[in-house]
Amino acid sequence: MSRLCPKSSITTIKTEYLCNGVTRKDRFIWIIENLKINQNSIIMIPSCSISSIFYTGKKQENKWIVSIRSQRPQRRLNNFIVFTLRHENDNVNKIDEDNDSNIPIPTLMKIESKKNDEIKIETKASILNLKKRNNTDDSLLYECSLPQLTLQSFISQNDSLEILIEIQDSNEDPTTCSIIKSIEFSEYLLPQRLSKFIFNNKYSDIIIDINGTELKSHKILLAIQSSVFATMIDNNIDNRIIINDMDIDIAKQMMEFIYTNKKPTKIDKYADKLIAIGHKYKMDKLKNMCEDVLFKKITIDNSIKTLIIIDSYGTKKIKDLIIEYICKNLIILQSNDFKELKKNNSLLAMKVYDQAVMKI
Repeated sequence: MSRLCPKSSITTIKTEYLCNGVTRKDRFIWIIENLKINQNSIIMIPSCSISSIFYTGKKQENKWIVSIRSQRPQRRLNNFIVFTLRHENDNVNKIDEDNDSNIPIPTLMKIESKKNDEIKIETKASILNLKKRNNTDDSLLYECSLPQLTLQSFISQNDSLEILIEIQDSNEDPTTCSIIKSIEFSEYLLPQRLSKFIFNNKYSDIIIDINGTELKSHKILLAIQSSVFATMIDNNIDNRIIINDMDIDIAKQMMEFIYTNKKPTKIDKYADKLIAIGHKYKMDKLKNMCEDVLFKKITIDNSIKTLIIIDSYGTKKIKDLIIEYICKNLIILQSNDFKELKKNNSLLAMKVYDQAVMKI
């Protein structure tokens, strides 16, 4: 578990996945908000400056943590800000640097300072050229540092600091690789605490009526997760939202996401329905989660149905990957599903066919 920062210095992790051939790159952005400067113009590094845990690998076997600390090297007058990337692998007892063919490689560390979305400083450092050492607990540590003076020349009170980490895995199968827009994970405990109020009458101030079944809810959470719900609440006078086109089981999964900000427990079962809900109610994170699940479960038998769903609700990047998968398995073009696609969506079928011809 990562330590939590005080309220004045909440941190978040964002992540996106990029594929190129057989190489997958995972990009993680750690954001430290509301930096504090003391009276001597020194950046105050909180003792809790450790990111939440993030993972890479097909089975999420590689665990990573970023930390930041202030350090004064011997025989130097100025402090340095040291950034450390820690890597652990749950599937092996010890990471062997001499046989690292299966070990993901951190290829980039980029540090930015921002205020009001304006980039004030951008510093890049190739981690591969920096210090790499084994830790006592068999983890690998990658470190880079910047002079305190370099940062403090650009950073003001309450600025934010963004640390981008790029990790490359050359053994990734591109057909199982996800391309997802930035998904943000907060390490603050508030979502965990709010989950206790799901389907709880306590402090509830609105009712979601799903075909006659009432789900007690809280306006503020609905509004935070969905701009559509926010508009419905603003125009609502009886504190009741009526939804007649959603199954109760799907509604409960949607509510689970709203209250936890995490994947619903039955997303594997209902991803094809929840992605439509995410699209309709403008919950992009839920939609992206579903898109990822659907793509990871793609097979020859369900590829056309998955393509239709993604074409309706998903991103162009995932749709293109699915078409690429179909083109690598041309037997799909002889299936009844593809014949139905030609009848019902000739433009999409033609795009698939054209791509297949180009691959031959």
